[in-house]
Amino acid sequence: MSKPSRTENAGSPLVVAPHFVSHPGQDGAHYIDPLDGSNHVWVVKRNSSKVEKVPWGQQVHKGGNALLSPIPLATSFGMPPEGVHGGIGQHTDRILDLLVAAVVVPPNTAPEDVRAVLRSYLYLQVLRHVLPVRPLLLLIGPPGTGKTFMARVVGRLLFGPKFEVTMRPICRRDALAMLANAPLIVFDNMEVLPDETCDLLCSVVTQVELQTRQLYTEAQVCRIRPDTFLMLTTVSGGGIRGDLLDRSIPIRFSGLPDGTHLSENRLLEQVDEARPFFWWKLISTIAALLPRLPGNPPASKDRLVDFRYYGGEIAEVVGGPVERARFEKGFDSLRAERFRVLGEANPILSAILDALAAGPVVDDAAGWIRRVVSDLGMSTTETASLHAAWGVGAKFREIKKTSAGIVTWTQVPRAHGRARKWRGELP
Repeated sequence: MSKPSRTENAGSPLVVAPHFVSHPGQDGAHYIDPLDGSNHVWVVKRNSSKVEKVPWGQQVHKGGNALLSPIPLATSFGMPPEGVHGGIGQHTDRILDLLVAAVVVPPNTAPEDVRAVLRSYLYLQVLRHVLPVRPLLLLIGPPGTGKTFMARVVGRLLFGPKFEVTMRPICRRDALAMLANAPLIVFDNMEVLPDETCDLLCSVVTQVELQTRQLYTEAQVCRIRPDTFLMLTTVSGGGIRGDLLDRSIPIRFSGLPDGTHLSENRLLEQVDEARPFFWWKLISTIAALLPRLPGNPPASKDRLVDFRYYGGEIAEVVGGPVERARFEKGFDSLRAERFRVLGEANPILSAILDALAAGPVVDDAAGWIRRVVSDLGMSTTETASLHAAWGVGAKFREIKKTSAGIVTWTQVPRAHGRARKWRGELP
């Protein structure tokens, strides 16, 4: 599968679905849409930088717009409404919905709030090559409802324990340095934004190239095109300039479960502990879904192209272009060397291989192994070298073949020392 372009299927809308949204009106009130009836859709026009909420109707589908559509999670496994099939392929919507369905949320956090933010972020990340803008995720709610906490949860799930929420930069140069180096920035408690900050954020959302001098004493200009996403927390949103609201997807917060605000540090520790499970579940879901979708080319090796592309997308979420390049290089080397060069240096690549071999969402592990062996041209003897390492989790340490041709894979989680076994039949 080739990389999607902005012009691919220009007449077909793109579907993105926050779990629930809140629309700020001209009077400052917020109209909450629980997404129960799908009566409205979020629209990103291809020739505009605005994000608009409009009633569901045929006129939406005639302009070749990108839709951010409220599809309830309960129906995400089915096909989207007739006429809305996604601009990067008929199966894109199902892939993205299953991405969100795979989210593992630590206990006692508000799971719907986490899913709302994480779903929106992941959708925009995967579709960043085809959307004309990167809408700002606007987290709205009264004090104490967990806006900052949820931003931290999402940031730590994606980028690890070093992620922290920041206040507004002191000056423009500091802001440009942040925008040039951070994959996700959260501005906390921004009730009234100065015009200069609004101008800067609007430029980032619309992917405008920013310019600054390297030194005040030099005339040389440094050009920056930020490759980052923005979140902003606010109580009401009333003090944010209208053109920035036009480029925002509001997500309303109503409150946290009882006692959650008393144990934030412990919950963040649970998030750090859950992060490997989150990525493993997320990637194994992609691995299980891709070969089963309609519209895939019949040639088996094209499935590997799909894995390479979507795996690269997820790798870039985790570590930016460097991690994506490492993933693609490792994947290409893997195909050339038939799994012999695989080590533990790339946990994302290892997680995909782990899912290929024995992901829990895969109904037929033996069928998966057969397909991988066939796609890579591996012999039965070479299959014995197949192994995968999964972050802080498990690795395959024992592969045995019986006289009956049945292979037993023993997976030993390092953290617990208890083995899980399953049996699969190889050709």
